[in-house]
Amino acid sequence: MDRIPARLHTLILAALLTPALAIAQSDLQSDPQSQLQYDMEFRDARVDDILRVLAERYDANLAISGRIDATTTVNLRGMDLESALDVLLEGSGFTWRREGRERDVVRVLSRTTPVTEVYPLSYTNAAELVQVIAAQVAGVTVNAEAHSNSLIVSGPLAAVREVAWLIDSVDRYRSQVSIRAEMVEVTLGQEDVRGVDLTTLFSGGEFDADLNTSFSDGNENVNLNVATVQGDFDIRGLLAVLREDREAHLLSSPEITTLDNQPAKVHVGERVPYQRATVETQTGATLAEVEFIDVGVKLDVTPTVSADDMLYLQIHSEVSEVLDQSVQNVPRIGTREADTRVLVRHGDTVVIGGLMKDNVNTVTRKVPILGDIPLLGMLFRRDAVQKTKTEFLVFIRPLILDDPSEMRADRRAQRLRDEVVGDR
Repeated sequence: MDRIPARLHTLILAALLTPALAIAQSDLQSDPQSQLQYDMEFRDARVDDILRVLAERYDANLAISGRIDATTTVNLRGMDLESALDVLLEGSGFTWRREGRERDVVRVLSRTTPVTEVYPLSYTNAAELVQVIAAQVAGVTVNAEAHSNSLIVSGPLAAVREVAWLIDSVDRYRSQVSIRAEMVEVTLGQEDVRGVDLTTLFSGGEFDADLNTSFSDGNENVNLNVATVQGDFDIRGLLAVLREDREAHLLSSPEITTLDNQPAKVHVGERVPYQRATVETQTGATLAEVEFIDVGVKLDVTPTVSADDMLYLQIHSEVSEVLDQSVQNVPRIGTREADTRVLVRHGDTVVIGGLMKDNVNTVTRKVPILGDIPLLGMLFRRDAVQKTKTEFLVFIRPLILDDPSEMRADRRAQRLRDEVVGDR
């Protein structure tokens, strides 16, 4: 008698399993990219026989290493092949892995079989993920390959598959956040006792929050205002409003993009050197130790993307300047800075105000030549003291960039061209 072909044998096996196999429904997905999914129920069937039926149903290259004597009753409803294998082999002492050059062979083998797998990462740094995996999965050896940003994992097959699940859960696209900031210094008028009234800055704007916090620096109370404005605003129009009765300067207008939960830092200014100490060498030479202090405009923002297009922002804003050389040529730095944490919706603007400073300037008016004569020149010269108060305002607008194409250079260039044309 001729041997029955393997494919026909499997079909006969499926027919013989009719008392154990009730096929409720087979559903081929309309999306060609999706995998086949079937509804199947097995009753008191051998696991290895079920595996052969699955291989036939899903048209898969399935290999079994070892003998599986277990029997089971299982429902496999709306599952692809890999999900069905996970459910079927749970508790049997066996699991599966993909093999072959094209990863088109599914091999079922003991959970304790030692294997080595290479997992390339797309969005996560391999060296950073090594420590996370070592702390979560026992019994595996994990090494990072820097050039391809891949993880090389060795250990029992079950543990290595657990690592694969962990990598799939962690190595995912992280939203990028574009942060646009405007830093403005305003010279206050006599009516601005407590700084610029934020509620009058925007025509037609609605405030989600207007929080006022007063605190003392030991000499006088300081008022820090934090508000959230819905939608975008025109900084040029804002400066025009401020300049109607005040003097306003745009100190800096940086735009920077960072990953979710990663800090973005901007510093526009200079590094001021000063001699910290002198050291005498064994040869008698004197070396000076020089350190630097960063002054100017600084902004540090760490965004965290949450649900419903909300962002949690940790903000540090600062403006500083050199006042004079106070002690041993060490510069005295005047600083206005604020640290705050706010919740803001994608596209809205956070406004930070209340960072005020009193400026005292001496203006000398004199008669040319006569005013420079020692002692007698005082009769031809007059010194006037001018006091002004300025406020440092910070406007921060974060945008969530879920689509990587939003960062393409040609789109950014087009947006800049549109802004230039719009200004004409």
